[in-house]
Parts: sequence; structure tokens; C-alpha cells
Amino acid sequence: MNILLVDDDEYIIQAIRKRICWDELKIENVYAAYNIRQAMELLMEVSIQIMVCDIELPQGSGLDLLAWLRKQEYEIQTIFLTSYAQFEYAQRAIELKSLNYYLKPVDYRQLTKGIREAVERAEEQSRQLTYKKESEYWKKNHEMLIRNSFRSFFLKEGELTREELLEVIKNTDLPCTPDTRFLPVWMELYDTRNLLEKWEQVRLLLAVEKLAGDECGEMGITHVIAVPMGSLSFALLLEVGEEEPLFLTMQHTLEKIKKDCMEKFHVNVFLGVGCVCLLPELKEALADLKKICADNVQEESRVISVIEYENRELPYHLPAVTAWERLLSENQREGFLAQVEAWLNDLSGKNELNLEILKLFRMDMLQLMYAVLKHTEVQAYRLFVNDTGDRLYEKAVRSVKDMMEYVRYLTETTIHYLNFAKEPESVIDQLLDFLDKNYIREITRNDLAEIVYLNPDYISRLFKKEMGVSISTYLLKKRVDTAKELLENTAMPINVISTYVGYSNFSYFTKVFREYTGMSPNEYRKMCRNRRT
Repeated sequence: MNILLVDDDEYIIQAIRKRICWDELKIENVYAAYNIRQAMELLMEVSIQIMVCDIELPQGSGLDLLAWLRKQEYEIQTIFLTSYAQFEYAQRAIELKSLNYYLKPVDYRQLTKGIREAVERAEEQSRQLTYKKESEYWKKNHEMLIRNSFRSFFLKEGELTREELLEVIKNTDLPCTPDTRFLPVWMELYDTRNLLEKWEQVRLLLAVEKLAGDECGEMGITHVIAVPMGSLSFALLLEVGEEEPLFLTMQHTLEKIKKDCMEKFHVNVFLGVGCVCLLPELKEALADLKKICADNVQEESRVISVIEYENRELPYHLPAVTAWERLLSENQREGFLAQVEAWLNDLSGKNELNLEILKLFRMDMLQLMYAVLKHTEVQAYRLFVNDTGDRLYEKAVRSVKDMMEYVRYLTETTIHYLNFAKEPESVIDQLLDFLDKNYIREITRNDLAEIVYLNPDYISRLFKKEMGVSISTYLLKKRVDTAKELLENTAMPINVISTYVGYSNFSYFTKVFREYTGMSPNEYRKMCRNRRT
């Protein structure tokens, strides 16, 4: 604990330093200031718990200093010293919540008692502050624990018996029982900027929970919990009492929540409202609402009830894939993309587009790319299997926008490799770059096929045609040439060189080297040395 002595009389400060037994009072550091400016600088730089201060000071009074402390919200126990027994001083000191008020000359026994009391108060204040912080931390984390517990329950496979559910409630301290009634709401956000940061998602979660709680309080909703179900998906659990809220009233409230989210976070918002159900039924109810949301492929902001939702089986009519295939084959990417987007927008405008239609269309797009590439040596089934392709494939069925992003990726990749396969020099350059960097390890034709996405047999024929030697012969020459350079220009042991160029078996390396050069590695090194001398 630290104490600050403030007095313009250096003698008084020195006397207090010497006459008080600081160790017994648990005071670790004693600081001094001789005017208000010095005191303020120290208070801003050092953690001070107790201040003993004269009232009459240069540049202002000790009362002014304490008023500044209170304004800055410094919780410091303050003891005043003064040579003048003025009522106004004492009254002002009390108003500013000073601890004690002593007259000079200083009675050190009385001052020691006052400082001991200040220490006790500062310690209690510290304990209360710690408790407050811990309580706030516990409350915050307890709320997050509840959200995560609900999320785990909803994502858990299989159904739970009542006994299992009671055990989950007990272990996770969920604020409900199996008979608690909830109105489930599925909330999906469509970030129109693609810029919603993680911290904004958390802020939005808490904002929606508070907004829903404030709006629903008058409708018999006793508690609202927002549960994160994905990066931009939430389950709103509205705990209801005996009276069920009217849907029209509930719809009005959700429309307000939707509007506020759109204005504050610049997102489109889907809200799917289920029917009041018990806790064990929530999981299935949310799954149904999620399916309804998945059919909102236009990503429109809307509020819809499971009661009014019509699960339509829309017919899927095959698009003009033959004409589209011709456009792609002729390298007319913009014309192809324009026709695809127009087809999707036409279906969307007629409200004939849903999740299942997009899944079928995604399959047709992949088949179309395979058809365009089938007359080339490109291995289409390898071409689109990568992190980017997998990510866009999963996203594609969420909306027309996401589908077009996937189609653009398929189109750009297909056209690139159509052109790539027609340029042997580009293929060979890429193969040589890979071989020159990896010649020390075993390389198969399939390894090369994964680099350029071409048929392994075609790669072998093309390499032999362009380079005049087979891939295996090129690798052999590369290894031996590297070994020759090391034998001639370094003192590296021959067995180390063998390993360096990819031969763990020294005898086999010697055999290969002799077959290629007509001499052993040792003989080659001696020849190089004799040549220099």
C-alpha cells in the first residue's frame, strides 16, 4: 500500500516520514509532494491509496486537490492537516468525504491512529472492488455458459430422455426445467458489406437479446436468451408464461427488431417464428425454422411464422446447358456468366427458387464443367477439389449471390485450364519448376498430375516430346549433375552427397553415378582435383 504526503513545509514532511512506523501500518512506499501540481502528477503516475494533505498550499488548497480527485473518480482515503480551525474547512472536508481532519502541530499518535484507520478502509475498499469485479466477471461468464450450454444441447445428436435432460440442466445451471415453455425464433443475418467483424457479431448478439427483452416484456415473455448457432445465425429463446403471446403482436415486435438490426448493423435479417413448445421440443422446432431460413435464397429481410410457411416442391427445369457449353468452349466467359445470372434471377423473380433447386443447379454446373473439359487432358475431378472450391461449394446454395460466386470460380478455373492445356510450354515450365525443387524425393506421375491437373499418360508423352527425355531420365540427370557439382566444388563426404541428392543407399548411388559418368564418385572427385593442379 502507498501513501502520499502533501505539504509545502518540507520539515513537516520529513518529521512525518521519521515519526510514523510505516511497517506496522503495512505502508510500502511513502511519496511526497510540495504543491498541488506535483501531487497531481504523482497521483496520475503512481497507485496511491492514502493521502495526508495540508489544506493551505501553493497553487490552490488541499480541498481543491481532493475535489479534483473525486472528479477523476480516484478512491483515495484522505486525511487533512491544517493550522487553522475554520468551520468552512471542516465542512468542505466532510462534503468531499475526507476521512479525518487534524490541527497542527501534528500529534503523531493521533495521526498514526488515523492512518491505521485509513489503511483498514483502503483494504476493505480493495476487497469490495475485487468482489465486484469477480461478480461481474462471473455474471458475464455465467451468461455465456448458459448460451453455450443451450447451443451444445441443440447441436447434440439424438434425443435426450427427461432424466438426461434434467442432468444437463443440473450440470450446466440452465435457468429452466423440462416443462419451461419457450417461443423459438431463428435469426439469420445476411451481411450486405461482407465486413461484419467477430466483435460486431458478439455486440449484435447482446443487442438483440436486450432489444427482444425490452420489447417482449409486456407480452408475457419473462426471459430472452440469444444463443449463437453460427457466425451469423442465432436462436432466440423467448420464455413464456401461462398466456401465449399473439402472433400478430409478436410479429410487430420482431419487425421492430429486424428494422433496428438493419439500421445499426447494415445487414438483412431473417426471423423465423415457431410455436410455443417445451424445452425437449426446442431442438426439433429450431431445426424446422433453420430449414425455412435455408429456403430464403433471395436473402430478403422478412419475418415468417412456421404456421404460414408453405413448403413447396418446386419443379426443376434443366437450363440451356448445351448452349452454355458452347459458350464456354468458345471462351466466351462473360456471355456465359450473363446467361447463368439471368436464368437464376428469372427464377428468383418468379419465386421459383429454393434450397433444393439450388442444389440441383449446383450439380448441373459441375457436370457442365466436366463436359467442357472432357475433350482435353485435364482431370476435372481433381481440378475443383481444394480449400477454395470446397468453401464455395458449401456456400453456393445459400443464395443467388453465393451461387454466382461459385459459378464464376468454376468458369475462371475451367477456362484457365482449357487454355493452359493448349500451351505445352506453360505446362512444361510448371513441371520443370516442380521437378527442380523436389528432385531429391521420389516423384511419381500422379504427383505431377496433382500439380497441373492433367492426365499422367499425357504428361509423360508431352514431357518426352518437349524435353527429348523421359521424366525419370531428367530426374536422374538432375541428381547426378548436382552430385558432380558438389564433388568438384566442395569437401562434402561422398556418403553425405549421396543422401543430399536423394539416394539413401550409398551403393546404389555409386552404381547410378558410374553408369551415367563412367567412373565412381571418388574417381570423379580425384579427376577434378588433378585437372586443377
